[in-house]
Amino acid sequence: MKKRKHLILTAIGLLLLVFTWLVAQFIFIPDSLKGVLMGIGIGIEVLALIKCNGAKKRQLKMRADNTVNSTMF
Repeated sequence: MKKRKHLILTAIGLLLLVFTWLVAQFIFIPDSLKGVLMGIGIGIEVLALIKCNGAKKRQLKMRADNTVNSTMF
């Protein structure tokens, strides 16, 4: 579950952006509320990218550590 956390955040961010856009097409939403909701959606997307990048770095470090350990013995 922890490995897929960035995918869940990506989906939530995209859904928030699309939901805000669709609701704004049919119902009047003040620009401030629309901007806040879109900003939160973009913020969640950026957070997902940061978590994904951190997960890749950890995975590469683990592979490098395993390679060093296996060559020592």
